[in-house]
Amino acid sequence: MPRRILTGCNAYFARTWAPLPFIASALIRYLEEFPDLEAGLNRTQRSVLELVYGGVRTPVAVFTRSQDREEAPFMDDLTFRKRIDRLCGGPHPFLDNAGTTVFEAAVDRLTR
Repeated sequence: MPRRILTGCNAYFARTWAPLPFIASALIRYLEEFPDLEAGLNRTQRSVLELVYGGVRTPVAVFTRSQDREEAPFMDDLTFRKRIDRLCGGPHPFLDNAGTTVFEAAVDRLTR
């Protein structure tokens, strides 16, 4: 999400919603779950791909490490797994789990 939009959101909520001090960060994090305009990925998807491409291979480890990156963890493991499953589907998946509990970056298959 463009930085100027986030800055505008913070300023607006600081003035308008002062009694709810966490509403700005919660709304911004919510908006980050929409696909960005550059890659078409949301923040969670980018985080998952960064972790898997960085060597984290099991769903539990990906979930744990991804939650460690969150300022205020909010996603349960089932919802998170559904997001991962979407990255494993389609004609050109980002990830390949081949029905196992280990992920491979789809690009790994191309380099073997």
